[in-house]
Amino acid sequence: MTELRYLELSSKLTSSIGRLQNLEFLLVERKTNILPRYLLDLPKLRHLHVGGPARFSKNCDSSQINNLQTLSFVCIFDWKDEEILKCSPNLRSLNCTILTDQCPDLSSLSQLESLKIVFYGSFNDNHTAFNFPTNIKKLTLSKMGLPWEEMSIIGTLAKLEILKLEDEAFEGEIWNTKDDEFQELKFLKLDDLDLVQWNSSRDHFPKLEQLVLRYCHNLEMIPLEFGYILTLQKIEVHACGTNVDNSATKILEEQLESGNEEFDVIISKAIVG
Repeated sequence: MTELRYLELSSKLTSSIGRLQNLEFLLVERKTNILPRYLLDLPKLRHLHVGGPARFSKNCDSSQINNLQTLSFVCIFDWKDEEILKCSPNLRSLNCTILTDQCPDLSSLSQLESLKIVFYGSFNDNHTAFNFPTNIKKLTLSKMGLPWEEMSIIGTLAKLEILKLEDEAFEGEIWNTKDDEFQELKFLKLDDLDLVQWNSSRDHFPKLEQLVLRYCHNLEMIPLEFGYILTLQKIEVHACGTNVDNSATKILEEQLESGNEEFDVIISKAIVG
């Protein structure tokens, strides 16, 4: 048993797991409120997934998670939680909920490639204080309430390929995209946003392959310039307005006329997962 490397648990955590010194992957399906110290003491643990969000226990310290590469689903509640994360040089994937009113600085996580944040704090009007690691390739944001004018915080991430904005991640009626941003973005999802007017050029998403719109009731239309993005392969529209549906159809027609016979549009009136 002590040689075990992979473990999935449907029951609650017990301290006996701390004896599994060769454990590398741990998945705890049951909701876990606290990450106990004995988990973070496991010397070979690389991937930790818990039902959560879970807080670090009070007796954890920043030296304990140096080897972790994947951490999900944790809660950043105060400065101590943030300091523990900062000392994770090998962390590549992080799924977290933020409850503090101070914007955590995650820029020190230089190896981080995938980041998901559900935000319940407050920026106190200092939006630019939120710093993302520069190597991020996949970013999912929820409930952050950022104004669209601050999108450059994300748009200038040079390696970003996948962006999902969900549940009021950004707020406001108008999004004007800019030159020299999202140069590597391949997948864009807008989900449950109050966006009304989206102004964009074909040059603003030069490598976009897939666009997903879900539950964007107020959006007037998809920018018709998307009909000229040569890399675009698919648009999905779920539970948006008729005008959005119509603009997706127009983009389909333009793509087909341009010879992109593999281009596809999916339109659904129902809300899908």
